[in-house]
Amino acid sequence: MKPCFGYIININGKTVGFSGDSSYCNAIDKIVEVSDVSILDMSLKEDGDKSHMGFLDIKEICKKYPNKKIIATHMRNSTREVALDNPIKNLIIPTENFEIKL
Repeated sequence: MKPCFGYIININGKTVGFSGDSSYCNAIDKIVEVSDVSILDMSLKEDGDKSHMGFLDIKEICKKYPNKKIIATHMRNSTREVALDNPIKNLIIPTENFEIKL
């Protein structure tokens, strides 16, 4: 497994977490716990693997942190379709030119 890095960015008293490509691990939980909004890799339409999270990983994160906003990124078309067909209250599936307002 290759090392990867996540980031926690503070802007005007708000916190944004960013995972980059990652499997679901304790570091992802830490990012989500301390962030108002988290931007997370959701490449795969079902389970994640050692390099990318999947829809089921993100679904678990959203359930675990119902008061946190999760923005999915790095989606394949099939993953986007699964997410749109199975809406989750705190999961945002961005469209082109999406803007985060803190």
